[in-house]
Amino acid sequence: MLAALLAVTNKGKKLSNFLLAGFLLLNAFIAFDTLRYWSVILNDLVSAISPNLFFLLGFSFFLEGPLLYFYTKSLMYRDFALRPLDGLHLIPVLIYPLYMYSIYYRHDMEYKHEAVRNQSELFAQTPFEILVWLQKISITVYGCLCLYQLFKYRRLLQHNYSSIEKIDLAWLKLLIGGFLTVWIWALLTEFS
Repeated sequence: MLAALLAVTNKGKKLSNFLLAGFLLLNAFIAFDTLRYWSVILNDLVSAISPNLFFLLGFSFFLEGPLLYFYTKSLMYRDFALRPLDGLHLIPVLIYPLYMYSIYYRHDMEYKHEAVRNQSELFAQTPFEILVWLQKISITVYGCLCLYQLFKYRRLLQHNYSSIEKIDLAWLKLLIGGFLTVWIWALLTEFS
């Protein structure tokens, strides 16, 4: 709901609001994807509709980091605008459907139903292990890039202004720090 409100509001920077709305929406997609994975009831319900729905939201893992990165830069730099070169950040999002086709979607429905019933076996396969690692590494790297941008911006302010107390980005530090903490923890769980 907050994402929808941000997307339609006219207050503040429109691009920043749109990026934050997208980031929040992707967080919801990731939460639903995680819930779907761990909930037997939801798993059965989605499987009954179609096993082709299972990995549709997986792109969110590759888009969430770039949106937070763009959002961070849009808050710091008044003249920030998305450029064609920024499209390079979307390459993993574009590769995701091709990768999923090669390891899941190209198979027949019988294979897909069996894979959904035995997800632990499915995710133990190397192609799926690689996917999970790449998703978590991508998000963690972007969290680090956001933190780097924030510290770089603070240094820039200290060099250009005698007093920076009025420029408070503590909430952005909290957002990035919380985001990074959660995804570093998720990445560390892959080692166990």
